[in-house]
Amino acid sequence: PSQELVALGVANLGGAFFSGYPVTGGLSRSAVADQAGARTNVAALITAATIILVLVALTPLFHSLPKAVLAAIIMVAVTKLFNVKEAVHLWKTDRVDLGTLLVTFAATLGLGIQEGIMVGVAVSIFVFVARRTRPHYAVLGRLVGEGVWRNIAHYPDAQPAPGVLVLRFDVSFYFGNVQFLKDRITRELDERGPAMHRIVLDMHGVNALDSSASAMLLELIEQLSERGVELRLAAVKVPVQRTIEKFERLASRVRGALYLTVDKAVGAASDAPTTSDANGLEARDAA
Repeated sequence: PSQELVALGVANLGGAFFSGYPVTGGLSRSAVADQAGARTNVAALITAATIILVLVALTPLFHSLPKAVLAAIIMVAVTKLFNVKEAVHLWKTDRVDLGTLLVTFAATLGLGIQEGIMVGVAVSIFVFVARRTRPHYAVLGRLVGEGVWRNIAHYPDAQPAPGVLVLRFDVSFYFGNVQFLKDRITRELDERGPAMHRIVLDMHGVNALDSSASAMLLELIEQLSERGVELRLAAVKVPVQRTIEKFERLASRVRGALYLTVDKAVGAASDAPTTSDANGLEARDAA
C-alpha cells in the first residue's frame, strides 16, 4: 500500500508540470477489479489498454448505454466492501468503536469520501482523548491466600485493607487527566469518611509522568497531609521515579514513600525500602 501511495504522489507531481489530470485510486474501481479476479498490478495495465481500445475503436457501441447499467455494475461490486461481520463483532466487543464506524459511514454517505474520512479521523481523535482524560480506575482489595490486589468490583472476595484506600489508575498521568485523577481520589476518600488514614496508589499501569501530573501529586500530598492522610506510591517504574527525582519538591515529599509492591505500601512503614533501594530493586527486576 505504501508503494502505491508513493507512485500516486510521483504521478501527480509529474502531471503538475504538464496540465495533467490528478491521479488517484477509487474504491468502486478497486471493488470492480477485485470482483473480476484482479490480483496484481498487471490488472491495471490491462484495464488501461482496454480503455484505450474502447476510446479509439469501440466508443460508438457504448454511446447509448444507459448510465444506470454502469451504476448497477458498480453497485454490485461495491456491496462486497460492506463488512457486516465486523460491525456485529464490534457490537459485541467495543460499541464505542462501532459508533465511530457508523458515524464515519453516515458522514461518507452524506458528505462524500474525503469529508467522511476526515469526520472519522476527528471522531477517532476525540474518542482517544476522551479515554485518556477520563481513564478507568479501580479500588483494590487483597485476595486472601493469593497475595495479589484486584478490583473489588470484579472480585467479591477481595478484601480492602482497614483504614487504607488502594487505588489503581490504568493510564499514564499527564496534563489532560490530572484533574480527573485528583477529583476521583478526593471523592473516594470523602465517601469513606475519616476512618481512612492512608492512600496507596498502585502505579503499575503508569508509564510516564509529565510536569502537570507531578505538580498535581505534590498538591495532592500536601492537601492529604492537612487531613492527616498519608499518600504512598507502589510499583513505581524507573522512568517515573526518574521524573519524580527531577522534581525536587515532589521528590522530597515522597522520599521514603515509594514501595516495590502494594503489600509493602499497605503495611507498616518499617517494611518500606528507601527511594534508592526502590530504584535498585526496580532496575534489577527490569534487567
